[in-house]
Amino acid sequence: MVTVGSLLKMHRDKQNAIGSLIPAAFLLLGWLALTLLTANAGYGTLAAQTNTPAQTKSPPAEPSLPDGPGKDVILRACTQCHDLKVITSKRATEDEWAKTVNDMINRGAVLSDDEADAVIDYLSQHFKPAASDPKQQPDTATQK
Repeated sequence: MVTVGSLLKMHRDKQNAIGSLIPAAFLLLGWLALTLLTANAGYGTLAAQTNTPAQTKSPPAEPSLPDGPGKDVILRACTQCHDLKVITSKRATEDEWAKTVNDMINRGAVLSDDEADAVIDYLSQHFKPAASDPKQQPDTATQK
């Protein structure tokens, strides 16, 4: 026969069993949170240690153009498709620059006739072949 006393005892036993699970649940949640925080911090450390100097170097500086008539047109029209490095690394005669500029116009560069002439003059003045530019010639006067 079930008595009120036995029912109360069963109820207290269940309460004690549930009550003992609550601290265990908090311990489990605390351990999980600590594990996640430690793993996240460890990942950040690992990522910082695996960065090599090559990955953290800044890209080389973009070459600059000398001042002069036509510079602004080049910066507007030519750099839409080309890096300045492409332009500044080439050396050509005036006729070669004229051919290149006209080729670029045929490919879609938007330049008026006056702008094209200014670009050709600018490029042929500042980026001519070394043979026609005394500043780019090696100094042979002191060599014997």
